[in-house]
Amino acid sequence: MASEEPQPVEEDQPVTTRISVSYAIKILQKDPRNRTKSAKITNIELEESSPLKLSVNYENNGTAHLQTTGRVEIRDIQGETIKEFEIDKFPTLPGEKRIITVKEEEAGGSLESGQYYQAIATMDFGGDRLIQGGLPIEVPGSDAEEATN
Repeated sequence: MASEEPQPVEEDQPVTTRISVSYAIKILQKDPRNRTKSAKITNIELEESSPLKLSVNYENNGTAHLQTTGRVEIRDIQGETIKEFEIDKFPTLPGEKRIITVKEEEAGGSLESGQYYQAIATMDFGGDRLIQGGLPIEVPGSDAEEATN
């Protein structure tokens, strides 16, 4: 904690206002001998199918401060990537958990109803490997399609 003290008050002033300001400072130390870089994707959830919105649960389970980037791919049943979303760099402290939201901006590019897809999240946390998680997605058919079947 660092503090800034106000100027001393002259005795001949009848009324004065004094302001004391304090700053909290966080110092992160990286001990190169004892730090480990480790992270994992704990869950992927489909929030909405149109427009597409996914939540990726990420956890820094190492002892180092991490800067992580990644991407989420949507693949069709043949394994072809039909959509790709970049995940911008984000920081995490040791033990921190984050929920990263990935979404389409417009409903026009939504997935076809009645089809199966695979969402695959791949993240680079700066370690010696990449981490990956997957989620099978079934987009339900519309009521009109179900009535004709």
